[in-house]
Amino acid sequence: MTIKQKIWNITILIFAIGMIVVYTISSDTYILLQRTEYVHYPYLSKIQELSNRLNGIQDGLLDALDSRSETSINRARENAGSFRKITLDMAAIAGKKEISEEILVRFNEYFVEAESAASIIIGIKNGDASSEMGRMTVSLNKLNDTLLREQLKATQIFEQSLAESRKHVQEMLAISLLSALAVFLAWSLLPVVSFLPFYKPGISEDRRKKNLAG
Repeated sequence: MTIKQKIWNITILIFAIGMIVVYTISSDTYILLQRTEYVHYPYLSKIQELSNRLNGIQDGLLDALDSRSETSINRARENAGSFRKITLDMAAIAGKKEISEEILVRFNEYFVEAESAASIIIGIKNGDASSEMGRMTVSLNKLNDTLLREQLKATQIFEQSLAESRKHVQEMLAISLLSALAVFLAWSLLPVVSFLPFYKPGISEDRRKKNLAG
């Protein structure tokens, strides 16, 4: 095997390995992006939406206490229905059914007690408001802790996915450039290698010209 053939074989081997690595990384990147698009981001979005909806429910119940009006409680009930719907939508996300059910259970515990406490305070229901408020506070704290924990976790996973995707793209670019550089160097060396046999030390000028002519 001539030097020229060896250079070409090595170049082809490097290029082939580079393309295999790029293909593997690109496949991993595609899977990662798919999971980010259909799992990580939707889940983060739903958790944030639940937190915002919970704040709206709390504001509605406070309005009911201030205005002594059942209308505000009805609006809180509507928001509660929206909260439950969001948890059901979230349960459809891959791997999120269990946590969605946990959030829904905690929310129902909170809202039953919050609605009851508000109804007692504004006079449309009889009962011990202080006792209901105490249970509501405990339930609300558990719900808030769960939402905060999941939001922090979802944010971290989402940001990690984006960082890994950027890293994979950079790796593919670097490998592609190195593969292209290997081909370029091979092309650059070929003219030199082609003339090496005709410039051996001690060869006569006539013999060199004859070799070049032949």
